[in-house]
Amino acid sequence: AVFDSKVESLEKAIDSPIRVLYMKQLLLLRDKALKRYKSSSRASETSDYEAMVAADQFFSKEAEASTRPNSDWDFATERASLQTTMNEIAQSKKRLADTRLQAAKAQQDVLQVIQ
Repeated sequence: AVFDSKVESLEKAIDSPIRVLYMKQLLLLRDKALKRYKSSSRASETSDYEAMVAADQFFSKEAEASTRPNSDWDFATERASLQTTMNEIAQSKKRLADTRLQAAKAQQDVLQVIQ
């Protein structure tokens, strides 16, 4: 009983500093997952969706491995942030592609009028 209370006391004492490191680790993992997503989505054979799934799986696996067992630590917020960021990047890329397509069509229409 004395040993258990000492262990519990020690866990409480070190939980906060270790949790800070855990949160920093999650930010690093998020950045690494975003880099993987950007790199994979640039490859022509990989769709944005496949790149997102791979980056999300990487983040989840690594974050789960970093999470202290039997704790209330959670990475759901960081995962949601990663997913939101990837979706925003994908939407931005789609808008850019749509704009380029419209510009090319307008240019083609002008050329047809000139001929």
